[in-house]
Amino acid sequence: MNRLQFGPLAMMEMAANEKLPANSISSPNWTGTSPNHQLPEGRANHRLFIPAGYERNYAYPLLVYLHDVGQDASYLHRIMPQISIQNYVGCAFSSPLPISNRRVWQQQDSVVYASLEGLAQTIQNVRSRLNINEKKIFLVGSGLGGCMAMRLAFMYHDRIAGVISLNGELPTTGPWLSRLKVARNIPVLLAHYRKSRNFSEQRLCENLILLHSAGFSVTMRQYPCADSGCDQVFRDANRWVMESVTGE
Repeated sequence: MNRLQFGPLAMMEMAANEKLPANSISSPNWTGTSPNHQLPEGRANHRLFIPAGYERNYAYPLLVYLHDVGQDASYLHRIMPQISIQNYVGCAFSSPLPISNRRVWQQQDSVVYASLEGLAQTIQNVRSRLNINEKKIFLVGSGLGGCMAMRLAFMYHDRIAGVISLNGELPTTGPWLSRLKVARNIPVLLAHYRKSRNFSEQRLCENLILLHSAGFSVTMRQYPCADSGCDQVFRDANRWVMESVTGE
């Protein structure tokens, strides 16, 4: 689409190299990025979700979605209506590393920093178009996207209001481990699918031990479903974010 549409399924594809308006707000300084970690050419466009009844004078919370294996940024079309059609602005960007025509969030440092660049650019694009509450930016990831969401949130905890991992494991390698103590004030919602083939209950217990030992505020919920998830997961995610937004 080349124009904004307002409604529960309003979506906008944002070209990564699209020029921003002259009065747009610059992206935050994501300390730690490196010019040597650039996103590869040909990456998928960003996607934007505009809530139903969008009010220009209200600063909306922003949900940034990181997709699972076999998905890309377009999966935002399915995720946001399941969470809420009116509470949030939503956006997504695809993994910078395509493998065999699949977008995968590999966990090596080069991909992590490239993903950070993608995150900053996506947020900048959204803020240039819509009214966003800069203190209410949440990362939401599924599967490997959940792992990457936690990694990015913990590395740059001072700019992220919370992180939701939908059946994604806690990252166990990389520089973010040194930031556990300083990142422990960031709220975490960890949703685990009991019948998952990708994230065992043993790994879940190990993740929880590590998070609690670091002093994190963790909400853990387990669901009797397989890796595809279920409707209750998204209802709980909406409730968790709204409790954070309203301070309840």
